[in-house]
Amino acid sequence: GDGGFGGGGFGGGGGGPNCFAETCDGTDEDCDGIADDGVCTVLQIVGDDLFLAGIYRDSIDGAVFDADGNLYLTGSVSEQANFGDGFVAYQNGYIASFDAGGALRWKYLWGNFGGFTASNHGLAIAVSDDKVCATGSFSGLVSFGGADHQAAGLSDGVVVCLNPATGGYLWDRAFGGSSTDWGGGIAIGVSGDVFVSGAFQNNVDFGGGTIVGAGYSDMFVARWAGDDGGYEWATTIGCTALDSADEIALDDSENVYVSAVQGDTCDFGGGPRTPWDIGGSGVLLALDSTGDYRWDVTHPSLGAVSFRGLGVQSTGNVVAGGNFRGTLNLGGPVVAAETGDSLEALVVSFDDDGNFLWQYTPQGPGGSTVDALAIGTGDEIVATGEFRAGVAFGVTPHTMTAGEADIFVLGLTSSGAYWSDATIGGPSIDGGGSVAIGADSAIAVGAVVGGPIAGHGYNAQGDAILL
Repeated sequence: GDGGFGGGGFGGGGGGPNCFAETCDGTDEDCDGIADDGVCTVLQIVGDDLFLAGIYRDSIDGAVFDADGNLYLTGSVSEQANFGDGFVAYQNGYIASFDAGGALRWKYLWGNFGGFTASNHGLAIAVSDDKVCATGSFSGLVSFGGADHQAAGLSDGVVVCLNPATGGYLWDRAFGGSSTDWGGGIAIGVSGDVFVSGAFQNNVDFGGGTIVGAGYSDMFVARWAGDDGGYEWATTIGCTALDSADEIALDDSENVYVSAVQGDTCDFGGGPRTPWDIGGSGVLLALDSTGDYRWDVTHPSLGAVSFRGLGVQSTGNVVAGGNFRGTLNLGGPVVAAETGDSLEALVVSFDDDGNFLWQYTPQGPGGSTVDALAIGTGDEIVATGEFRAGVAFGVTPHTMTAGEADIFVLGLTSSGAYWSDATIGGPSIDGGGSVAIGADSAIAVGAVVGGPIAGHGYNAQGDAILL
């Protein structure tokens, strides 16, 4: 890597006889009496600490820092990809941990030679003092460290928890029925319990008995005990079409917030909600700590919204990122997308009762979307995704390097004001898919690239890079 993760998201400048450029490490190198000021507040991509280039598609779909600055990643990795300790053998889901200097601490893989191996995939990750847990999917016969699991359908969902220091197995829970099931979001509450969101088809058992689905796919939120994975509860919502829950976030009272997709008219608990865009429209759903309905936000007017990234600030305010097309109307200013029928990035905030607070959208005719966001210790917001030529996140429009889409990293203040941005791209389609902020304001972004980038060649159907 290029100096590791600590302070690695920033660059510096300044000078004097015994003064130096700020290195963003908590000290005052430029001798102005303020540590880590000036250009340390400007997002800069300073290098990459991991490049996964197997023979198939590789990804970094989840990222999180612990209090000591160690980084944990999850995703999918294919044959000939290398975490730094040798090539992996075949398509795997993974959890990997790196220290603050960017060195591999340990890795944990799951997969098999049979079945649809691309379904061995980690999609989200969370860490606490005593465990790191990931959720995603698996196919075929897989052992996560306890009893073997045979997927009942094309793929089953899974949550697996490990010792964060060693990567040693703690417990797992597999769930699924006769078709396709997955966990898409994960969070660990103040109690230590593990909360997972996702989707299932046909039927599923989270530990409390078989639940029969209502539509093509149904969304779920489930809670398991943190110490041993014992079943606590599950809430499922399904209508007549494709419904799924993606990201999940918790507040300090373990109230649950979920970004979801509804495919048709649904009643989440507050009455029927009919989206304008039948076939897939975003929902922000709030539940209490026992899984009961609190409130929801949908988009019934002439436009479509998708919520992807999700976080909760120390104030209890909820921040969601995603995109919209057409007309945006979520309770604040009504905005018409400048990109016509293309997607335009969105970050929006609501209070803990679901009341609109603020929204941010970029300027310019280029398309863009937020795919992940993270909340810092000062409630600042960092988002990542992809954009196309002509987008201005602040004042200056960006043009892409050479390809169809580039990666962006966007910084907003706690109240949604533009702070900074940085971009990188190659000759194909590239996009950020995960982001984490450490306690020292270090930032890590996981992205998938469709061609050569940052001095790296390109191997196959999509390579993964950690910025």
